[in-house]
Amino acid sequence: SQVGNSTFAREQQPLKAIITNTNEVWDTEWNRAQILQYFSTYFNEGVAPGGFLWGPGFYAPYRSPQIFSEYLDPSGLDAVLV
Repeated sequence: SQVGNSTFAREQQPLKAIITNTNEVWDTEWNRAQILQYFSTYFNEGVAPGGFLWGPGFYAPYRSPQIFSEYLDPSGLDAVLV
């Protein structure tokens, strides 16, 4: 096999995944922000991935861990997790 030299191996995109324990009650904006911060969402608009943002319920600014370009808001997250 020529996997190391194949065009296919060079063109593969990295797998992006979020691993979480969704047994948590989604009762606060901070809980939802734990997932939303990886997507384009209302509290990181205009912030480039790696740029600083101040997420809801967070006590200090931090670097944006956004890895997905798709937009996701709290109601969309709730719909996906139900």
